[in-house]
Amino acid sequence: MLRLSTALLLLVLTAPLQAVVFISEYVEGSSLNKAIELYNTDSAAFDLGAANCELRGYQNGSVSVGWTVPLSGSVPAGGTYVIANSGALLPITPDATGSVDFNGDDAVEFFCDGASVDVIGQIGVDPGSEWGTGDTSTQNNTIRRLPDVCTPDANGADAFDPALEWTGFPIDTFDDLGSHTNNCGGSLVFISEYVEGSAVNKAIELYNEGPAAFDLAAASCELRGYQNGSLSVGWTVPLSGTIAVGDVHVVADTGAILPITPDTLGTLSFNGDDAVEFFCDGAPVDIIGQIGVDPGSEWGTGDTSTQNNTLRRKTGVCTPDSNGADAFDPAVEWDGFPNDTFDGLGSHTATCGADTTPPTILSVTPSTLGPTPATSIAFSVLFSEDVSDFVDLSDVTVNTSGTTTTGVVFTPNSASSYTVTVEGIGGAGTLSLTVNAAAVVDGAGNPNADTLTSADVTIDPGAGSGQPIGLLLSEIVVSPGTAEFVEIINTSADSIDLSDVYLTDATFSNGSVYYYQIVQGAGGGGGFGDFHARFPAGASIAAGERQTVALAGSTAFETAYGLSPTYELYEDGAADGIPDMREAFVGSINGQGDLSDGFNNGEVLVLYYWDGQTDLVADLDYALWGDKVEAVDKTGVSIDGPDGDAVASSYLPDTAIAQQAVIDLNAHADGASWQRVDLSEGSEVASGGNGIEGDDESSEPFRLTWGAGAPTPGTAPGGDVNPPGPSVLINEINAVDAASEEFLELFDGGVGQTNLSGLALVFYDASLQSYAAIDLDGLSTSAGGYFVAGGANTTPDVALPVALDDGAAAVALVIGDASDYPNGTPLATTAVIDAVVYDSGQADVAGLLALLEPGEPQVDEDADGTASAVSLQRCPNGSGGPRRTSTYAIVQPTPGLANNGCPIGDYYANVDPSSAASLRLTLHETIDDHLWYPYSAGTTDTWDILELADEDPNDPSRILALYENETYPKQGGGNSFYNREHTWPRSIGLGDTGTPLNNAATDAHNLRLSNINYNSDRGNKPFASCDPSQNADCTERVTVFNDGVGGMGGGYPGDSNWFTISTDGNQGSWETWEDRRGDVARTMFYMAIRYEGGSHGSTGFVEPDLELTNDRNQIQNTAGGLAYMGLLDVLKVWHAQDPVDQKEMDRNEIVFLFQGNRNPFVDHPEWVDCIWGDICPVASDAIFADRFEGPLD
Repeated sequence: MLRLSTALLLLVLTAPLQAVVFISEYVEGSSLNKAIELYNTDSAAFDLGAANCELRGYQNGSVSVGWTVPLSGSVPAGGTYVIANSGALLPITPDATGSVDFNGDDAVEFFCDGASVDVIGQIGVDPGSEWGTGDTSTQNNTIRRLPDVCTPDANGADAFDPALEWTGFPIDTFDDLGSHTNNCGGSLVFISEYVEGSAVNKAIELYNEGPAAFDLAAASCELRGYQNGSLSVGWTVPLSGTIAVGDVHVVADTGAILPITPDTLGTLSFNGDDAVEFFCDGAPVDIIGQIGVDPGSEWGTGDTSTQNNTLRRKTGVCTPDSNGADAFDPAVEWDGFPNDTFDGLGSHTATCGADTTPPTILSVTPSTLGPTPATSIAFSVLFSEDVSDFVDLSDVTVNTSGTTTTGVVFTPNSASSYTVTVEGIGGAGTLSLTVNAAAVVDGAGNPNADTLTSADVTIDPGAGSGQPIGLLLSEIVVSPGTAEFVEIINTSADSIDLSDVYLTDATFSNGSVYYYQIVQGAGGGGGFGDFHARFPAGASIAAGERQTVALAGSTAFETAYGLSPTYELYEDGAADGIPDMREAFVGSINGQGDLSDGFNNGEVLVLYYWDGQTDLVADLDYALWGDKVEAVDKTGVSIDGPDGDAVASSYLPDTAIAQQAVIDLNAHADGASWQRVDLSEGSEVASGGNGIEGDDESSEPFRLTWGAGAPTPGTAPGGDVNPPGPSVLINEINAVDAASEEFLELFDGGVGQTNLSGLALVFYDASLQSYAAIDLDGLSTSAGGYFVAGGANTTPDVALPVALDDGAAAVALVIGDASDYPNGTPLATTAVIDAVVYDSGQADVAGLLALLEPGEPQVDEDADGTASAVSLQRCPNGSGGPRRTSTYAIVQPTPGLANNGCPIGDYYANVDPSSAASLRLTLHETIDDHLWYPYSAGTTDTWDILELADEDPNDPSRILALYENETYPKQGGGNSFYNREHTWPRSIGLGDTGTPLNNAATDAHNLRLSNINYNSDRGNKPFASCDPSQNADCTERVTVFNDGVGGMGGGYPGDSNWFTISTDGNQGSWETWEDRRGDVARTMFYMAIRYEGGSHGSTGFVEPDLELTNDRNQIQNTAGGLAYMGLLDVLKVWHAQDPVDQKEMDRNEIVFLFQGNRNPFVDHPEWVDCIWGDICPVASDAIFADRFEGPLD
């Protein structure tokens, strides 16, 4: 892209309409500090709302819009407009806020009137972590548009290098946000036509793109000539007069014979080998040729050359070339015409800033590659941008070989994604789909000029014969181990041969072991409880029949259920007539095998078919529970099996693991089982997958298709089995407002992209009848976990069909369809996942309260008389649990965002400090069930929280390390200086940091930023004294002087850390230095009270029971359950030695802002003595009288 001279003050490139506004600053700061600044180059204000402008985000290389922020209001002439994340901490007040949710690898687009205006990044490309390097990159930096760059980059498909147009600054640099300095003060004038004709027929045409008339004399403009490669000016023609917007000014040689009257005459003494320069205000503006270079006779060739031709600037070129030293090729920006062509002289057409990039076809993917007997095949067609007119047979060609078809059906999924279904397929052979789509246009009217043909689909009418189509998993027992079994069902109308059907839980992602490797004689099983089994030779299952596989042997099964299984995984004793499963390969069962219960140890169970000949296996069914560490995604996997060639075959996409559902996060109760209640597999994707009929088995919404109940091996589920529905809560409701402002918000706990298919929202009034319902099929929560049903001004994911009843009224999230609840349907309490019952001052309605758990309140949106300005929100965000309303509070509305404005009030109002037992119980209930954030993710994660919580108090661009007391520039994950320390070690009860909703492993109160080496030295050693005079194994880890402390040494203990260098685990010791030992102690006290076993009230995730001890032998590694850490008495001493300071109080505030819970021992240090010393004076909440009466500042 050509650039403007920095000295050019008046001549500025602008595009029509919205291109006078472009992105001038980009902030990708710590945590939620995300902002975009827009700048208006025009002399008039720019109305964003009238131009239908919005910000758009494209995450992780996606070509689909991940988030949008609609924009309204005006950008003043020469002024700025700042859009920021709603949670950003900035020194200015933004003009707009919203879910500005980008990281360094996400593209951001400014979009107006149906077209792209300006883009940061490259849409559809994942750069890894960032575009650019150092400070001038899109990750953890502020980048500011260079002063002389005034041209938006509307092409989101081109490569992006921020160094070309941007200046970089360190993370959280905000000093210029809200203002912008540039040289975009006037109109754009450039050379639009060049005539080097016969004799003295020489002319130069100048064009003014606008936005205002341009005075040539006031800008001291002139034409200049450089002859025969000279660096010196050979001739000049001073210019005067005004060029109107969109008009031209023709300068011609005095002797030229032209069909128009020129605006200026002079001596234009140039030939094809002479450079011509348009020069204003002491700087070059535009140049034809290369100054200082003699090309011989001309630049270019044929008609598109500078000798004996007319050159006319291409309509899409609007940027002058002010660099006279660069190489010049007229074919790049000019169209050529023969000698003495004058028909275009005196006028010019330019499409400056307009979108001239045609759409392209990114992919054409069949639902299956076959062989298949299907009589219709769906092809997914994806375009590079939103298009229209993709509607009929002229846009596609069905290619057949040996097959016939009867028609094609077009179904739009979005403006850029379509399904083309080829119907009436007959015969045997192949077919494919070619998309040519010449009539398809994008929003700017650019036609598609692309073609793309899909892979061939093999059609074989007999392909399904003998294949186990209709075979499903139908019941699973995972606990107790002696009662484990798996049940399968044949849902088809024919008997199925099971000889080539396999059953396995053998996945080990850390070792890259997966079931589909069976085609290479591998695939796991035979150890660690994993098995990889094949049904007995000749085994079959009748139509409608259910069969069982006893995993602990037939004897244990018969003891548990009083009947025999159909098969046993392995022979558990003397031969008993129960057929044994076969090993998939030698050693793949090995006389063992069981199913994990899911707590910190997730499990997958796969039923699949393989004929022993092909490269690929065919999924029959797939079940997943627990932490998803064993989940499978075959997207992009290519593998070569025994099919007789050396060519690998590729799997079609599975559902991404992050979006795969689980039956449950934890094991079912002993004496229960998980049972399939939906034999149609719910909203499972029916095409484009790796199932035996092309379905995507990994997309099943298990919490809508499975439920728990009393085991029924060999028979249908009992009436006690009901699916629980996904872990989604009603999180906020604004019912008393203008219809355009009303909304209801759902929240999935932060998991993100939760599929809502199979659910509905039902709205009830005080007469206990429904007055509206919304189907949620095909919808999902956002990347941050939110979903909004609302009025026009709330940026809803789905529109509310009616204005919400002011109350008394209720909304229920149910399993079912909206069609099940026509207006006037009596209130039903079955299949309710969550509900909120509310009013605006009306009396309680007992019938509505039946939707809630007993004792839960009807909540009043008008409790303080400001109903139209507030909403009802779960406070803290996501708290309370399903069908519980006791945590709702009235707060300013935040549709689609976390409830971070919750009033704190007296946070500890329900705490009873009268005894150690009552304090422990009530304090746990107060700080329990906080909001989960992922350990590492593209959305807000623990890196974001910690780089705020552990920020250097003297430099907001740096962090302060816990043990070393050194400061480091904020760099986020993957740096080589600091990482995340689990104060209570992760290996002692906390489980896997990658497990969604595992609060214990990602609790930011427990996590601290630490020097990597110091963190490694600490390991999982207990906190204890480590005096080298008493223990020669004790070694010093010094601190650095920062923030007035550390770095003094002074012998033991000094201000150093001390640890056992050769002893780790429960016999090791780590002594924290004097200024942070109290911080560490209070973190440990927090963990022991926060985690008391049980499960999270909202998500149901099982939590550990953490206890402090002085007995080293109790301190053992464990993945969950009861876990001990210490040493308690040492921590009590440290708590007293190092009292709470301002850094610790500030840290508590920041973590509270995100998680919604506090460390009570920072707020109330005296409670340590009560719980662990039974010294419990009358408690006072005086500390909160001044600090916590209202929302957090």
